[in-house]
Amino acid sequence: MNNLIYGFVFTASDEQGALKQQHIGQTVTNQITPWIVHYDVATIYVKQWPVDLWFVEIIEGLESSQLNEDSDYIAATTIRPLKQLPCSLLFGPKGEKVCQLLDNICQITLPQINQLAALANPISTEAYGNVWNTWLSKTSNSTMHQDADHSGTLAIGEGENASPIYNGFLTINDLVHKKAKELVGDAAFIKLAGYGDEVYLATEWSKACSVLLQTAMGLGAEQYVSSKDLPLLLLGWKALNNN
Repeated sequence: MNNLIYGFVFTASDEQGALKQQHIGQTVTNQITPWIVHYDVATIYVKQWPVDLWFVEIIEGLESSQLNEDSDYIAATTIRPLKQLPCSLLFGPKGEKVCQLLDNICQITLPQINQLAALANPISTEAYGNVWNTWLSKTSNSTMHQDADHSGTLAIGEGENASPIYNGFLTINDLVHKKAKELVGDAAFIKLAGYGDEVYLATEWSKACSVLLQTAMGLGAEQYVSSKDLPLLLLGWKALNNN
């Protein structure tokens, strides 16, 4: 490649072949599974946790014929990691506490799930939707989404336009599903007739997931939350941290 191209790569912290500090400044090649290098950190959607985030230079990318020109990433067989970055960048300007919440979800127990589910209430759900609409009114997102019911919204657009915490709500939803499968198995899910193989969280887990999403909103998008709504969104955070 003639022109220098830089971007962002994430790797699961414990996966084989993950980037490490000793790789900084070195060329790293992966012919079997190319690196996915994102142009914008806000477009990265992580489905596992924890991960490591890296700023890299692309040394050798795949042929342009193999790439989608409209894509927000490029596949590369050889990269040079230049710097490890804080993972909080994945979840917006206030992403540090979102990362702490993800840590909590990975360690969550059944009693905590029950405790979170008991905190679910329609007023907090309304507060969650209020923040979405406040955020929408301050962004360039289409007005068609404003003043709608966002009580169950996880993402709207892409990158910075996906949500106030980028793809963070999608990540939380994925982690809760994964934890439900781990702790309870199929009993944590229900299938609805006419929806094919799609599965949904059973009531207790669904309520707990909603409270965790609200918690992420209170932690990661506080600048869009009214003073009266903030305590409602942080009920789950207090429960997880016993305060």
